[in-house]
Formats: sequence, structure tokens, C-alpha cells
Amino acid sequence: MTEPSALKVLVIASSPLVFFESRELHPVIQLDVEEEKGRLRVALQAAKAPIHCRFLPHATNDEIQMALADKYDVVHFTGHGSADGHFLLEDPEGKTHFIDATEMTKILLYSGAKLVFISACHSELAAQGLIQNNYSNIVYIDAEFLIADRAALLFAQLFYRSLALGERPSIAFNRALQVVATDNKVGDNYPLYDRRTGTQIIWSKLFKCHIKDDSSLITPAKGGEYKEVEEVQIDSNLPEIPYFTGREAYIYNTNVALNTHRLVTLTGPPGIGKSHLGLKVGHGHRERRHFPHGIYLVKLEDLSLAEALPERIASSMGLETGGKVTDRLLGYLSDKEVLLLLDNFETLLTEKEEDTATGIVRSILEKAPGARLLVTSRELLGLREWEKEVPVDVMAPGEARKVFTWQANLLANRSFSEDDPLVSQICYTLQCYPLPICLAASQLADPSLGLKTLHEALNKRMLGALNDPSARGLSEPERLRRASLRASLNLSYDRLSTEAKTPHLSVFRGGAGEHALNDLEGKNWGDSLSELADKNLICYRDLHYHQLAPVREFARETFFPEEIGHYHQRFAEYFLELAKFLSATLKPEALKEFVSKELGEKADPEAVERHMGELTQTAIIITDLERANIAAGGDWAYENKEWATAISYAFAVAEPFGRRGYWAERRRLLEHGAEAAGMLGKERKRDKASLLHNLAISLQAQGGLQAGKALL
Repeated sequence: MTEPSALKVLVIASSPLVFFESRELHPVIQLDVEEEKGRLRVALQAAKAPIHCRFLPHATNDEIQMALADKYDVVHFTGHGSADGHFLLEDPEGKTHFIDATEMTKILLYSGAKLVFISACHSELAAQGLIQNNYSNIVYIDAEFLIADRAALLFAQLFYRSLALGERPSIAFNRALQVVATDNKVGDNYPLYDRRTGTQIIWSKLFKCHIKDDSSLITPAKGGEYKEVEEVQIDSNLPEIPYFTGREAYIYNTNVALNTHRLVTLTGPPGIGKSHLGLKVGHGHRERRHFPHGIYLVKLEDLSLAEALPERIASSMGLETGGKVTDRLLGYLSDKEVLLLLDNFETLLTEKEEDTATGIVRSILEKAPGARLLVTSRELLGLREWEKEVPVDVMAPGEARKVFTWQANLLANRSFSEDDPLVSQICYTLQCYPLPICLAASQLADPSLGLKTLHEALNKRMLGALNDPSARGLSEPERLRRASLRASLNLSYDRLSTEAKTPHLSVFRGGAGEHALNDLEGKNWGDSLSELADKNLICYRDLHYHQLAPVREFARETFFPEEIGHYHQRFAEYFLELAKFLSATLKPEALKEFVSKELGEKADPEAVERHMGELTQTAIIITDLERANIAAGGDWAYENKEWATAISYAFAVAEPFGRRGYWAERRRLLEHGAEAAGMLGKERKRDKASLLHNLAISLQAQGGLQAGKALL
């Protein structure tokens, strides 16, 4: 007699990126595999039955056969099928691996799986192939049309529940079919009218089965519930991407490059989509459980000092950052398999910083053989013995239309079709360049603006940008890309309200907090920030509003230098006062005196300590959030020979930056402060000596013992 057991289900979700035909690479339409898994997970949980499920992380032939060695009752395949009845699996880089029905039947029979559920393109052809090879039990969806989410969920929920409770496959199928047919949203009385074919889609008619062995799959266990065999989760700090379509060839080429090279650089002009592409590649490796020790995004857009790169990498990975951070980082990475995504590396490829930045990357490659680096940059790092370039260009026309309509429909209370000829014309005018496409689409949030008017406005500004003398000498593709970016930015700024037109945001290095903007501008910036965000000129993350680099560069060119200088002056003054506050707050004696006065002489000592702890924690949070802006204020003072201000910054950052282990920035500002004190002569001699003493402490903390002793 068969022992009672739970229903064991293996879910294979396949979404290869490309296939080759006549040696030419062709993209495969992408499925949202994670969303598909999520829907099925919800259905199985809602079944409230003893079901044990495993979701295979990636559908390579080897992984499938290894998984099926554990024996499953049902194999649920979701993904792609071909017009000749093949199943589309994938290789580790994302290339399509075609498996015919005969081979798939052998795999399933060897595994002992009693039923296969196929939810894929051309699933009927794949199912017929299995039937011809004498596979017993098959349930499939005629996927000429995309099945409604609700219909798929209802069917899966009742079908798997019935199987788990020991019912025969035919009974389980008919029960599930009935619940779909009678539903009040996707039932047979609520068909979908398909405009393409002029027919009605009745969802219940799309589910089909071939049942040859109609015996129960299991002897059901009494009680029990849904359980999932958990795959090892890969540690990661990757943010979600709000929308991504296409670029399959780029993702595949990047995967291939990462398989053969340990340093891969995505290059291209600003706004071409390098960062999003890098994130998409990173998410693909995380979902497939590659790089077992983690996949980490390291943001460099606000970093101006290459010496701070090791600390930024360490903090992005959640490692300790104080002291000899470079040695500690290299030691940690020495035996780890990780993927580091270094985003916006061009900020460190200035003449002054280049050797230091590339030297740090070289050290990681030499001393951490399991680490691979995916870099986004406007130019190569120049490490020829390690580096593989993947140039990123504009989108394909179909991708551009999808991005344009998604962005427009997201913001406008209207519905734009990617098949509209005007959408095609706008995308063609803008060279299918991602950032200009998004900027232009966001203008349609204004209900008074239509596609025709938008196209005319863009054409007018394109002509002006193409005739700009500064575009001379560029190649034709470069000239057109530059013109499309400037045309979309000009249109965006022309349509801003007067209140939102300000150079203030462009002077912030680490993004702008709303309070800082309000204080600097002397007004409430809430409406202006909403307006800028709606036009895709800023984005909000980490409690700050950020401008993309191309937008920031355009803003700095748009306003007069004296305006920028005026705002920089106020910016430097504001963050100097903030740094002084943080310095005072993080000094225990000064803080205790302040809190005692605030609470009164008779205050409870425990209340004093508690309040001191709260203020200290607040100061630490603010230091972390405003680190880049404080450093930018000090840099501006030094570069503009505001010697007294540079000295004040050096003293102000010593405590908070030292407390948080920001040794590279602390050292630079102390060096600048000491030099500034020297420029002012005898009157600041003591200041110079004090700053040199602090500088020596920084050097020793970073491992420069001899250099620190020399200064002391």
C-alpha cells in the first residue's frame, strides 16, 4: 500500500534571452518569470492542501535533470514553446536550448513524474508532441492568447488542491475548469472580445487535457499544508527596476562577457540606459542563484575621491568601513564569488583620480579571483589585460515605443498606443534614445498636450540642437544622439514653471533633501519637486531628490556662471553650519553640557543619557545622508580660495567623518584646511598645526603609520 504523502510539484520557469538562426542573433520575447512564479505561488498557497513545491531558479537542461532526480509527481512548465513543438530551455548565459518532445518525454519518464502541466507559447503543439511519444497525463493551456491572470490563478488553485487531496486527474481538471467557467469576472458569461480576429475569447475553452492514466497521483496525507523547498537566497542590495523591456541581445552579450572576463564595462553616452541594463543583468544572475556570496550595486555618482572607493564598496556590501578598509575588503573578497556592479565609474576617471581608481580595481581583480566586476561608464577603465567592453547603443524602435507609451500612460490619465504612427514618429525623431524618450513622454502628463503638438515641439528643438556650433566635429550618430538629448531637455525646461527653474539642485553632489532645499531657497519646494519628478528631471531615493548626470550638466549650462556661483556660496555656508552642528553633537562632553542645559540642572541622569543617545543617533544618520554634500561644500571653498571657510570645514568634519570612518574625505578636507591656513600666514599658524595633527590621525587610521608619525 502506498504511504500517504504530499503532492510534490517542480516548477520550471524558462525565459531565454536570444536564439541563433543562420548565425544571426535574435531576441526572444521576455516573460516576467518572477511574476509568473509569484502568481503560481499564490495559487498553491490558496489551495490550502499538502503541496510541497520547488521553483527551479533557472531552466538549463542540467539543472532540470538534477532536480528531477529527487522525484516529483507533477512538473509544471511555464515559458516558451516553439511553432514546431519544441520546449525552449536556456543555457547559463541565456541562449535558447531547444528540447524536442521526444527528448522531453524521456526526461519526464525517467523522473517518474506522473503529470506535466504546460503553460507556454504553442503549448498545444508541445503537448501533442508528448502525446505522440506516449506520455500519459498532460494538462495544457492553448496559449495563442495570453491567459487572464485570474483565470490561470483560479484554475491552478483548484486543480492542485484536488490532486493533493487524492482526486483523479480528470476530476481535478473538470473541477478547476468549472470554477473558471462560472466565475463572475472571467467566466463563460464574461468573454473577452479580441479586436484583432473579431472573435470572443472564452477563457475556460483554453484549458485542455490528455489523461491516459486516470489514477490518483498520491495517497493524500491527512492534514498538511503548502510548503516550499527554499533555494539558497543570494545576498543582494539591488533595487527593483520600475520598467524594463527589450535589450535581450545586450543582456546576453554581457552575460557571455562575464563568463569569459572578470571585468566587463558597459560603455555609452549619458542617458543611453547603461545603469538599468547593468541592474537587469544583476537581477538575472540573482534570480538564477549565480555568485553565491552576493551581488552588490555600488553607486559612484556622488563620489569624487577615488581613495573612498574601497569604503564605498565595503559599505554597499554591509561590511565594516573603519580603519584599514582596503586591506579588510581585499581580505574578505579573497575567497568569495561575488558580482560587484560599479555604477557611473566615469566620475572617478578624471585626470587626478584615474590612476587611483583603476589601481583599486586592479587590486580587487588580482587578490580576489572569485570576484567579477560589471562597470557602467562613459569610457573604458583602460585595464586592457582584464577588461571586456560591451558598447550600449539606442533602443530598437519597438522597444522605444513600448518605453514611451509605458511612461506616458503612467503619468497621463489617457491611454496611448505604441501602434500610433505619431508615437513612432516621436521615437524616430529622438533616435530611440532612452532618456529623451522618457523625458518627452512625461510631457504628456499635461492634458493640454497631444502627440501631434509634442512631435512638432520636438522637431523645432531638434533643428536648433543640430545647428548648435558645439556639435561640429561629431560623427553623424553622435550628433543626432546629442541633439535628441538636448531637444528633450530644452523642451522639459521650457515647460517648467518659473518656481521650478533654479540651478539649486545642480550644486548638490549627494542629492538634495527637501528641508535643505527649503532652507536654501527660502520657500516651500514641495510643488516644484513634484513638477520636476513628473517630468523625469529628478528621482527620489534614499530620502533625497537626485538629478541624473545629463540633467545636472544641462542645468549647469543653462544658468549663468554667476548664478551657479551664488548658489554654491549659499550651499557651502549651509552645509558648513550643518557640519558644525554634527561635530558638536558627536562630542560627548559638549553634547552632555547642551542636554543638561536643555533639560535643566535637576534632570534625571537616565533621561540625560537617553536624550544624548537619541541626538547622537540622529547626528550619525544625518552624517551618512549628507556626507557627499558636506564634502562638496568643503571642496568648493578650497577650489574658490575661500580659505577661512575651507579651514572651518576641516575642523567641522574631523569629528563626524572620523566617527563614521569616512577617512578619505576627512583626509582631503584636512589637507585643504591645512593648506588654507598656510595661505593665511601667521594668524592661522595654530590652526594649521591642529589640522596637521588631525591629518596624522587620519593617516594612521588608514594604515599610513610612518606618514602619520612624520606629521606628528
